[in-house]
Amino acid sequence: MCRVTPNRPVDGESKNLISPVVPSRFKKRKGTIIGALLSQTVLFGIAYYAQHSGLLNLKPADEYCPNGQTSSSCTRADLFAFQISCGAFLTYTAYIGMTSWHITKSAHKAIPSTLEGRLFGHIPDAEQLMVIVFSFQFWDLIVSMMIPEHNAFLYLAHHFMAALIAYFSLEYQYVHHYAIYAGGVSEFSSIFLFLIELAKYFPPKDNTPFATFIFVCQVFFVISFFSYRIIGWLKVSISLWSDGLSALKNGTAEQYRPGKSYVLVTFLLVNALLGSLQVLWSFEILKAAAKILGE
Repeated sequence: MCRVTPNRPVDGESKNLISPVVPSRFKKRKGTIIGALLSQTVLFGIAYYAQHSGLLNLKPADEYCPNGQTSSSCTRADLFAFQISCGAFLTYTAYIGMTSWHITKSAHKAIPSTLEGRLFGHIPDAEQLMVIVFSFQFWDLIVSMMIPEHNAFLYLAHHFMAALIAYFSLEYQYVHHYAIYAGGVSEFSSIFLFLIELAKYFPPKDNTPFATFIFVCQVFFVISFFSYRIIGWLKVSISLWSDGLSALKNGTAEQYRPGKSYVLVTFLLVNALLGSLQVLWSFEILKAAAKILGE
């Protein structure tokens, strides 16, 4: 009996098999990546100018003004520009992820519902998403080092790991199904977080419509964080680990991506590290929520 390989599927099986021949996607999309990096830099520059020039004239909280600066001379345009540029890109990644996962369901329909499909299948939405995620996380990693409030080990480690798995997913067409959730769906909570942090750095006056709006954002952030970054993340992670360990054990990983099994191992390890980091953050969120409710 002849042995069927992924390169030569027989009739009736082709829909469950994925070609192992994958060209460099990173090289193919480098123009888009450069464009995304430039776009984020330009957006940062526009937001910086708007705040620094006094066009917006938002007053930062006193604790974020360096010693010696008066309230009139302290604009913290760097913090404002960083939040705006990050918020824009995070909103776009969340849009791609939520649309693909929940609305068009291309994250599920574009690939066979098999281990091979979830780990090695190509999803156009995921390719576009990984271009944006890599560009954003790489940019964020560099710029965060220049802003004291964001130049912290956990933040930098998160950006590095996210950029690394985005590169691997894009370059080797790996785990597109799971990448849509990790890089897009889970970022839905970040839309509310960026607004909350913006209000932390530039607090609104009490009993104003904007203050009420931020409170609503806080509620939606807690709900979306635990829905997508704790409960949903755990569910998707269990599926990823089940598929990944099976592919490593039975040789499917080497069959479909020869010499690249370390990439799958990296995905699994980073998934566990990011999941642990999110659990750690969840305790901080609960403490903050309890404080707000107790006021």
